[in-house]
Amino acid sequence: FSPPDDEDVTASVHDFAERVIHSVQASFGATVSCGISRFTSRHSNLRKAYFEAGEALSRSFFSGLQTINFFTVPQSGSPRKEALSLSSMVQNTLNRDSAGDPATLMSLLKELRSQAKDSCLQKEFILGLYYDVLYYAFSVVKKRDDSTNQELMISRLSACPTLDELH
Repeated sequence: FSPPDDEDVTASVHDFAERVIHSVQASFGATVSCGISRFTSRHSNLRKAYFEAGEALSRSFFSGLQTINFFTVPQSGSPRKEALSLSSMVQNTLNRDSAGDPATLMSLLKELRSQAKDSCLQKEFILGLYYDVLYYAFSVVKKRDDSTNQELMISRLSACPTLDELH
């Protein structure tokens, strides 16, 4: 809670969150991130603030571990348009004749990671796009080598805590 005209509160909250993250790391050896909602001055907005903090915390997949993520209203347009744009980019690339080329797939993944970091999309949607590319790559590899363990690779990807590790 904070009064709307308190300009020092953001810096104070950031400093506090930073101390908590370092303290947990030092005391327990655990890696944590922090999600912070917009400030509210009324109890009636506490539920909304809780969900905003959760949304901010989910951004740690994109920003990395041990980060402090403040909730922001997306500026880049609607999530639906962003999702459609990224999905179209992936499908258009995979439908090209050159899609089986490793350089084409790596270029696609680099562009996907770059755009995903700046988007307001959810982790699960981005994972789905990475899975689409991976399934395509497996279909190409399977034509050459039937021993590839697709299930093992998918489970490893699902366990990645950050977009950079997934990439």
